[in-house]
Amino acid sequence: MSSFDAVQFARDLQGAESLAELIAIWLRELNAKGLEIQRFNLGMRTLHPQIASQIFLWNAKDEAATNLNVNTIDNSESHYHGFKIINRGFPLSDLNSKELQSSPIPKILRELVTFHFYLPDFSTDYPFPILKDLAERKMTGYLALPILEQNRSQVFVSFANSKPNGIDPNERALIEETAMLFGLIWNSAAKVEMFTRLMQLYLGPITAGNLLAGQVERGDVRELEAVLWFSDIRDYTGLTLNHPPEDVIAWLNEYYDLQINLIHRAGGEVLKLMGDGLLAVFPLRSQIDFTPVKEKVMTAVRLSHKLMERGNRTRVANGLPRIEHGIGLHVGKVQYGNIGARDRLDFTVIGSDVNLTSRIAAMCAQLQEKAVFSSAFTDGFPEKFTSLNKHKLKGVPQETELFKR
Repeated sequence: MSSFDAVQFARDLQGAESLAELIAIWLRELNAKGLEIQRFNLGMRTLHPQIASQIFLWNAKDEAATNLNVNTIDNSESHYHGFKIINRGFPLSDLNSKELQSSPIPKILRELVTFHFYLPDFSTDYPFPILKDLAERKMTGYLALPILEQNRSQVFVSFANSKPNGIDPNERALIEETAMLFGLIWNSAAKVEMFTRLMQLYLGPITAGNLLAGQVERGDVRELEAVLWFSDIRDYTGLTLNHPPEDVIAWLNEYYDLQINLIHRAGGEVLKLMGDGLLAVFPLRSQIDFTPVKEKVMTAVRLSHKLMERGNRTRVANGLPRIEHGIGLHVGKVQYGNIGARDRLDFTVIGSDVNLTSRIAAMCAQLQEKAVFSSAFTDGFPEKFTSLNKHKLKGVPQETELFKR
């Protein structure tokens, strides 16, 4: 086994562009030293509203052995340095699954212990089901250990190979030595990725990107021209008065799932969730953007109507109330950035066009329309809109002509 160059290994790790590439670099280093690793797993707890933990897998044979008999979400694949790294997320509901609890993982993370097995030593009485599975796949060596951080661990790794002697003591020592360097880089990179994902979830990708790029000073506000979308549920007060809070929250989540997915697919970003409503923007970077962006928004509006109606038919069939909503759409300029107190800031949009959009959305109920548009949205747009006449909107000095599609 050739000598280990710790300095070069650290430099390689620092040049990785993703968590998956960190793993690929580690595997490349170990196999270059003759370990002949055939299977690798890395599992870590995470901080995410739907994902309890993540697992990264690699299998030299790229076979079904990378499949897990539990539900996974947010799955992806990455290719680096000849390794295909599979990333899977475990939902919160599966954190205590029988398969996970019967594996070495909980004990490794809880007690910070290392498991090292030579699989031919066992015939039928395997300490963990995974060892029997690996033996049936002709693996001989298995090593699993925690990645430490301040004498605790949220991360474990495991290796398997099929060499005649399995993973021998010298190879174990190399894995443990490289694990210390790997862990330093991994823990830092994983926290950055987790923090970035949380910011994107709570603030949206555009806003999160601006903050991470340094737009954090109070009063740092920039002008943005955009299509503005304001939508909310009709008679939300009636729903809250007549149904248990847990039911209303579940219905709100269903509503937001549908609306936000459509907005994101159309290139928009949700800036605010406000009880039963939301505010979204679709940035317009030039005059050329106007028609393509509006077309994507109109597609989202039509799909929203269609999917809401489909959902309402199911709700009524199950004895539940219909959920009706209205969408107000406008085009205008807004001020977008950091506003608030010294110790409590908000990254948001303000401006008269934001207020106008909310007033347009409020007219949906009065006009009995699912979507109402301003002339700024309809002007120059190839689709035909029908005028709903001019109306006096609260807080708007002049009467405003509104349109339906």
